[in-house]
Amino acid sequence: MSSTSSASPSSNGPISRLLARIRRVPAFIKANKKRFFWLWITYQCIKGTITTSIIWIPLLYSLYYGQ
Repeated sequence: MSSTSSASPSSNGPISRLLARIRRVPAFIKANKKRFFWLWITYQCIKGTITTSIIWIPLLYSLYYGQ
């Protein structure tokens, strides 16, 4: 039996590729910060509209016109 293993970890393995992608995330966010800002504003507007129409309008309606 040989003491060296033929199954040595490769530098292109799935873990190293994942780590490389994770390391690129901050640079991607920094390069696209204006786009992410407006995406966040859009998300908050949509979320606020849905919250208002599904929760607050029926709640106020039942408060004032409910039995």
